[in-house]
Amino acid sequence: MLRGCIVFPLAMALLNVPMALSQSERPAHEGYRVKVLKLLGDEWQSQKVMLNLEPDRIVLRDPKAESGTESIQYSGIKSAEYSYSKNRRQLSPATAVAGNVFSLLLLMTKVENHWLTIQSEGHKTILNLDKNNYKAVVTLFEARLGTKVAGWNAN
Repeated sequence: MLRGCIVFPLAMALLNVPMALSQSERPAHEGYRVKVLKLLGDEWQSQKVMLNLEPDRIVLRDPKAESGTESIQYSGIKSAEYSYSKNRRQLSPATAVAGNVFSLLLLMTKVENHWLTIQSEGHKTILNLDKNNYKAVVTLFEARLGTKVAGWNAN
């Protein structure tokens, strides 16, 4: 009896482990982390948003404020272009002073930037994609849009 009280809960715990590990890595509602660039006056400013590629539109949600939600219908998109750049890392003076010797190492490294520019009716949206998810974003975007993204080679 005592052995049955120990074996049953242990077996149930072991059976639940594969189920917990088999869940999808990214829930459908979570989206992709990207930065959207906006021209404010004479300066470009980036804002962190969550990108959701829904069946009929793109949704850019500000994780901090629901009022900052923007959507673009696929039917309203005229063109889309992917571009890639590799630049030296830029540090603010405060970061450079705080980092001392280590800031020199940071300045010597290069940063990859993956850009997706979406031209819709009277509006241009520039997205800075994360280096860990840009392939998935552009591939899914092409599939949902139904046309090829200029400059994108899936290799």
